Amino acid sequence: MFHIKYTIVLAIFLTTVSCKTQKTQRELEFEATKNYQPKSLNNYGFVLPVGSKVPEVHQLANDLQADFFFYRNKEKYEQTADKIIQLDSTYATAYLMKSFYETDTLAYKRLMTKAFELSKKNDLISERSMVQADYYLLIEKNYKKAQEYFQKVVDIYPDSAIAI
Repeated sequence: MFHIKYTIVLAIFLTTVSCKTQKTQRELEFEATKNYQPKSLNNYGFVLPVGSKVPEVHQLANDLQADFFFYRNKEKYEQTADKIIQLDSTYATAYLMKSFYETDTLAYKRLMTKAFELSKKNDLISERSMVQADYYLLIEKNYKKAQEYFQKVVDIYPDSAIAI
């Protein structure tokens, strides 16, 4: 009888210890970006993860978002976008951000396509979804698909100004 009670208690204990709650996509992405984002990052309330492993890119990307949304200096914005691309040419969002002020249709399409292609390799779902939403919305004019991708970002980051 003692062995049965001991076995039941042990089984309950092991079940309890081995059951971990599954992390949300937001928690997984937050952990991934915590490993390489600067501790002193000023994000201005734009809380999307940055898909670059170059620490300086995190702050520059957040500076770009602030410059764009707060209507700051366009030339400074473009210089910052170029600097990000120089630091990390595989960072999809840099090309997306660089395209914001582009007026030449072909140059714009090249930048958006580059961002889209690079985004396919990005493990961060929210960032990949943001780039894909912009690509489908602006290049393909597929508004339904764009809305689906934007909704994914909002679902992961409901308080993010840029996602909303």
